[in-house]
Amino acid sequence: MKNKTYNPSYWTQRFPIALFIFICFGISLYLALYQFGYIHSVWDPFFKRGSQIVLESDLSPLYGVVIFFLELLLTCLGSKTRWKTSPWLVIVFGIFVVPLALVSIFLIIIQPLIYNTWCTLCLLTALCMLIPIPLAIDEIVAAIQSLRHKKGTFDDRKTSFRLLGLSFPYNLIATLCIGIILMTEEQLDPMLGCLTIAISVISFSEHIRWFRFLNILTAILILFFSLMIEGNLLFHAIIAMGIIALSIRKGPIDLLRN
Repeated sequence: MKNKTYNPSYWTQRFPIALFIFICFGISLYLALYQFGYIHSVWDPFFKRGSQIVLESDLSPLYGVVIFFLELLLTCLGSKTRWKTSPWLVIVFGIFVVPLALVSIFLIIIQPLIYNTWCTLCLLTALCMLIPIPLAIDEIVAAIQSLRHKKGTFDDRKTSFRLLGLSFPYNLIATLCIGIILMTEEQLDPMLGCLTIAISVISFSEHIRWFRFLNILTAILILFFSLMIEGNLLFHAIIAMGIIALSIRKGPIDLLRN
């Protein structure tokens, strides 16, 4: 059988990442303009004054403009073989896309605890930061393999456009839907729903499918807070057991290996 390879640095791989980062940059610029008084209101169709409350106490959009600009620049720099010709560039890119994004997403998720409200555009930014994470994992893994001088699963040939390194098993889609259901509930459920969604989306990457096990911890937190806050225990028990059961299955892995 002929070996299957693909190129994780080709533009069909990087363009979706650049697109979502550009959206984040645009939203942060818009919110920063409001903070500095260049515009007098901010669009928020769901939480009314929620965005204003958050933005009047938070300078993160200003930092976001800088961070997303650098992230967009790092996404665009380098040739279609940068995973092996400039692996450190890819590693720095990965630091921006993964750990910095996770910290920012966490800070957005806990907004109700700090400000007692959500910010619609902040949630949209979190979503646009979340999606590039599984999309970028392939190139980061390839760069690490290159630095270790390990024979990888990649080459520099042009490939057709598809979501390489990702798969969407039904159990992860189900936990994603459970997270959406929790987002519609009250008290701490929306934050735990956001966390469930984030873990499920990141786990779509076949390289870090093990990440799904963190949803088991989320399920434990759902049960714990249900007992502490005296919520609907039966509902939360069913939700938690469902998340745990669905998180056990790995799902099909179709990485293009030699």
